Amino acid sequence: MTGLAWSVGGFVITLLLVWVTLKLVSVAGWLVEPNQRSSHVQATPTAGGLGLVLVVLAYLVAMFSAGVTLAGSWAFALVGLAMVGLWDDLAELRARWRWPVQVFASLLTLWALMPTYEAAFSDWGAWLWLWFGLCLIALVWFINLFNFMDGIDGIAGVQAFTFALGTQIVSGGLVGWSGDLVWLLAGASLGFLCFNWPPAKIFMGDVGSQALGLLIGGLVLLLHVKGSVSIPASLILLSVFWADATYTLTVRYWSGQKVTQAHRSHLYQRLAQKYGHFYVTVGFVGLWMVWLLPLAWYASHLSLDGSIWSPWILVAVAITPLVILCQRFAAGRVINDIRDVT
Repeated sequence: MTGLAWSVGGFVITLLLVWVTLKLVSVAGWLVEPNQRSSHVQATPTAGGLGLVLVVLAYLVAMFSAGVTLAGSWAFALVGLAMVGLWDDLAELRARWRWPVQVFASLLTLWALMPTYEAAFSDWGAWLWLWFGLCLIALVWFINLFNFMDGIDGIAGVQAFTFALGTQIVSGGLVGWSGDLVWLLAGASLGFLCFNWPPAKIFMGDVGSQALGLLIGGLVLLLHVKGSVSIPASLILLSVFWADATYTLTVRYWSGQKVTQAHRSHLYQRLAQKYGHFYVTVGFVGLWMVWLLPLAWYASHLSLDGSIWSPWILVAVAITPLVILCQRFAAGRVINDIRDVT
């Protein structure tokens, strides 16, 4: 199958699955009620990300059956995260139950990637284990990152789609089973966005956001070791999410706030309070097109040419506008009204 066929198939199947999910959760009454920490104003069905996750899982199982060991480990890890995420969507699961599953899923993903990394970086010696330790922290962070940032209509689906399409553009076209997976993710994300675009008819929920975080984090590592898309390039494509979350949580930590407590002080939430979900999500797409995508392309080609520091300088350049906006809109700070800082 061609990349277009995988995308169209992912789009159609996800569209149908999310539609079915919407009907079922509406009847079951699985609704997210508005509260002082949320960004929506009416009760909205949740767990819509289940459709997207099922499409990805079906593909990974098929690849495992075809002999791709990594795909099987990844599928098992995603099943665990999705089950915990669905439980959390329905019954407010405590962090002490979520964290072990997140760590295990990340370890399983890295374990499956280990033979590939050992073959590619056989001269790293003991440094390779330090690298895996950093990757473990990064994967757990990505799982929670998508959970933190899935707070307004369309934003998580758009990030998944722009990452998938961006890696295809930056690489000149990914090949093999991982390339087909990225095309599938692009189409599935669009299928989900048909129901989650502002104003959202259904939310992704933890069942989708946590699994999506692990999937994209794993793809970043896999595409890097294959020499398709460098880590700096992927980070630029994902910078809206990680720059906002990192800045906001750092400010909250240093100001003595409880980091794990729900809040509405992320940059995207502040912008949504002032301009609305639609304009913030569309603005995200515009930033990706005119700023992040060109920088990611340049960073990836610098990495392929053997440059070490220049791609990371471009990562800093990419997030500079986001950091300025975080400062301008007091991301992470306690304020009474958004009008106090604008």
